[in-house]
Amino acid sequence: LYGRFLPGFVAQKIKDADLVVVESGTPIAFVPLLRRLNPKAKLLYFCRDLLLSVGAAPYLCETERRVIGLFDSICVPSRRLGEMLPSGGKVNFVPQGIEGAAFDKAEASPYAPGSRNAVAVGDMLFDQAAVEQMASVAPEVTFHLFGIKWRGEAPANIEVHGEQSFETLAAYIRHADIGLAPYKVNTSEVYLAESSLKLLQYGYCLLPVVLPDIIPVSRGNEITYSLDAANDWRAIIDTALGWPHDRSYRLGILSWEDVAAQTLATVFPQ
Repeated sequence: LYGRFLPGFVAQKIKDADLVVVESGTPIAFVPLLRRLNPKAKLLYFCRDLLLSVGAAPYLCETERRVIGLFDSICVPSRRLGEMLPSGGKVNFVPQGIEGAAFDKAEASPYAPGSRNAVAVGDMLFDQAAVEQMASVAPEVTFHLFGIKWRGEAPANIEVHGEQSFETLAAYIRHADIGLAPYKVNTSEVYLAESSLKLLQYGYCLLPVVLPDIIPVSRGNEITYSLDAANDWRAIIDTALGWPHDRSYRLGILSWEDVAAQTLATVFPQ
């Protein structure tokens, strides 16, 4: 019933459109209706998540399998995600982008002169135990956590900043010594990290990144650790602190304007 009705003003916009974009999730329910309202419009699936991974209702997962062939293009931010979608779709890989100007403007460092600092952003699949171990072996490094809910009492060299404006966050990332991507993932969730915005943001700011070796990224700034075996955390942190901050880490990083252009090009080729 839900997918059979749209308010009149929305339906009219769809009837007049050249392109209708559907986000992954609940909007999938409307795909048959969208096709009936405007069979001539291009239909693009902006697929950021695997429905099973985000706990979508079985009805939505089944609907996705049924309608995937109706889309003129399916844009995914991770090649692995594209491989995990139901068969029959026209999948196009378009990486995530970043807002580089925000980092360029963040010229003033929020850190004390001479201090060593690591930054972690976002709580998706956050591995608190790994960060605790890093902090315990490197008391001279302050670990700054943003958008992360810490369970229990944090060690003295961990600062939990909570949610902050992007302008505030940009300065902490740009002037850090190390970027942390402590994902606790299994093989079916790797795509979530592969399409991570923070990995791009760390790369743009030329940071070395500490992350699990299961994540298939290769920008040249990765210092990896194992999720299954014992790790020499002191050696990992020392390696990261001594890693070069090289401009090559920025290569291939898109702006959001680039992402928009590449996405549109999948349905309206130049």
